[in-house]
Amino acid sequence: MAGEQDRRNSQVFRSIYGAGCVAMRICEFIDSSGIPANAGSVGYPASMAIGCGGYRRRLKSIDFCSFLLNRAMNTTHAQAAYQHLRDRLIAGEFAPGSRIRYGPIGRELGISATPVREAIGLLANEGFVELVPQLGAVVRSIGAEELVELYEVREAIEPYAASKAAIRSTPTQQQTIARTLKRMRDIAAKVKRRKKPLANVDECLEFEKADLAFHMLVINSGGNQMMVRLSENSNTLTRVFATPRHGYDDAIMAATCDDHQRVLDAIIAGDSDEAAKAMQRHIRAGLEITLEAIQSQQTERWEIK
Repeated sequence: MAGEQDRRNSQVFRSIYGAGCVAMRICEFIDSSGIPANAGSVGYPASMAIGCGGYRRRLKSIDFCSFLLNRAMNTTHAQAAYQHLRDRLIAGEFAPGSRIRYGPIGRELGISATPVREAIGLLANEGFVELVPQLGAVVRSIGAEELVELYEVREAIEPYAASKAAIRSTPTQQQTIARTLKRMRDIAAKVKRRKKPLANVDECLEFEKADLAFHMLVINSGGNQMMVRLSENSNTLTRVFATPRHGYDDAIMAATCDDHQRVLDAIIAGDSDEAAKAMQRHIRAGLEITLEAIQSQQTERWEIK
């Protein structure tokens, strides 16, 4: 145990020493750049101001090293909170219109509310939540029109990406896509064996993760990273806001897997035209299922039973 503690102390010392070196570099930059001692009051960042004039010693102190380390830790915590919240949104754990409270999420992750707030800001920029005065973060509610727009964005990008995947993908990439599809078929088969073939929450989450992975792997194997970045947000938003509308029964799961199989077969065969057509049909089918579910929910709302 003592050896382990010595190792941890050594790691901490190296981190602090490294932060101190960064602080020294900042001092040198500030001194050579001629930034005035009252920098914080004339438009320069306050973090620069503490390194000027009579505050130079303070910048070099262990307090500033701790500041750098804490800032790095907050960034890591914000990334962890972002991924945690994003996964829960995809899983449908936050219903549209529900609040996301910083404090409880922070306690759940064992971190402060500050990195959670930063994570929420990223999610707001991506369109998952809205920042409402007096309420904080609220999961967005979107209607049929915006869902159609999301699917249209996907239809504009993914068929072309699939056609490129048929030309550029490697055997290793094709095998990875095939394994992902097999995972989807395994989940679908498990649901189908039940007396009531309807996926539960965990199965929906696993199926959605595999579905998202399939699409992103196809796009990535097309070799265009700009398409990957553009598609990731529209794909994820579709899953957050469309899946809760229709859920998953064995018929929808089987149809999704069959659509994916046709896309994969065309990619393996090197048939770029058929890969594009298969992906386009699949995306249009997804939109149709979602719109039908919305219409059904609206009908049931007013139906007299």
